Amino acid sequence: MRQPRKMRAALAAAAALGFAYPGAATAVADDCTNAQYRTGAAAQLPDCRAWEQVSPVDKGGNDIMNTSAVVTSPDGDRSMFYAAGLFAGAETVTYETTYLGGRGAAGWTTRGVDGPLAIAPGFSIKSTYGLSDDGTKAVMSSTQALSPGAIEGGSNLYIRDLTKPSSFRLVVAIESKLFHERLADFGGQFRYVGGNADLSALTVVSETPLLDSVPDDGRLTTYLWRDGELTVASRTTEGDLLDVSNRLANTTPRRWRPLSEDGTRTWFYASFGPSNEGQRALYQHVAGEGTRLISRSHRTGDDQTVQRGAADVFASADGRSVTFTSSRLPLTNDGLFGIYRWSADDDSLVNLLAPFDPDDGGSGFGPTLLGQSPDARYIWFYTFRPIVAGSVAGGGIYLYALDTQAGALH
Repeated sequence: MRQPRKMRAALAAAAALGFAYPGAATAVADDCTNAQYRTGAAAQLPDCRAWEQVSPVDKGGNDIMNTSAVVTSPDGDRSMFYAAGLFAGAETVTYETTYLGGRGAAGWTTRGVDGPLAIAPGFSIKSTYGLSDDGTKAVMSSTQALSPGAIEGGSNLYIRDLTKPSSFRLVVAIESKLFHERLADFGGQFRYVGGNADLSALTVVSETPLLDSVPDDGRLTTYLWRDGELTVASRTTEGDLLDVSNRLANTTPRRWRPLSEDGTRTWFYASFGPSNEGQRALYQHVAGEGTRLISRSHRTGDDQTVQRGAADVFASADGRSVTFTSSRLPLTNDGLFGIYRWSADDDSLVNLLAPFDPDDGGSGFGPTLLGQSPDARYIWFYTFRPIVAGSVAGGGIYLYALDTQAGALH
């Protein structure tokens, strides 16, 4: 089942990769554009929405896996998902084989995305890690040499053009098969590959050195691939490699973009302080300019070169601002805790919650960011204590939306 082609926005994803789409706004169900699809459980959906089947019914006797890793294009016309099994022309079958569903004139069709992959003893969880917004490209790894410069039996990271039968652009190739294995198997949960909307740039976090200038000392390193060149992002202007935190490596592209849309800016956490405290500072790397510390104090009298902890990072699409929280110590003169916005234009830091701080300065409410609009105007967060009068808790938490331009908190 599918909605009329003129309605493009995907509003909700459900189990078994069924999507709910809006129909014509009306108070009469029979006048709803999607009325023919609103049967059974779908009849309970609001706003004339209806379920649309994305994955094929026949999945080779297998089923959808790891639904938390589903990646859907912004227009809702494509969805990348994983299933254990061979169907839809898959070239390689792994534990989580990658498939791409797309909407066309005849409804939804599915194709395998994973490229040829030599399966070593044991098995791979997946070999495709991300999809461009328009669904035409995927980032994947393989032990096979699929393009000039790749290494047979090594670790090869590619951008695959899904519009052509077999088109792979090499990002990086190393002799060791360890990088591919750590990305593709259970160890990959602490490694990360993510890109901008058209996959013209990637950020890669790896324990295996991808460049000769990086020592093989077991630490995680962040790299930026852009204009066909791979560079180290997690290196200070003094030439020191930072100890990248694996917590950021485990963040999925669905939660926030790891790169600015032009591919020039990327962000990462670096661990600092005693290992048992688990503190991590936020850094930004800009291509051609270097790496700078973002989570530092802007309070009068504080040493502004000292790392401070950061969490819940959301960057604007253009990379000109970054929003985050910091719960250990305040970073500005106003308020004990807050939601901070850093500006790349003047290296300034503003506490967005300062105008709404309770009388005690916000002690104990500890905001947690949930999301941010691409233009950074709107942010959503929750607290365990009310910030504004009349707030009603749901399940013990208070959910808020902040319009940063209007200065309004709801």
